[in-house]
Amino acid sequence: MCNESFKFFFKNFVRKYTWTFFLILVLSCASLLSNLINPIFLKILIDNVFVAKEFQLLFHYICNGDFVCFILCNILF
Repeated sequence: MCNESFKFFFKNFVRKYTWTFFLILVLSCASLLSNLINPIFLKILIDNVFVAKEFQLLFHYICNGDFVCFILCNILF
């Protein structure tokens, strides 16, 4: 009896929405990764620019890194 109810539940509810579930899972992982990019860019910015005093990289990291992060976050959300 339990096996039949499991088959009924799986066939009627879970199997219909498997692609939707995987799409939501992939989009959630992508949005999580896009939110984790900004702290990584800030760490690189502090280590390479301010500690090593390579100020020519300042414009490169701020403009490219934050711009790409901003675009990715806005596309995913």
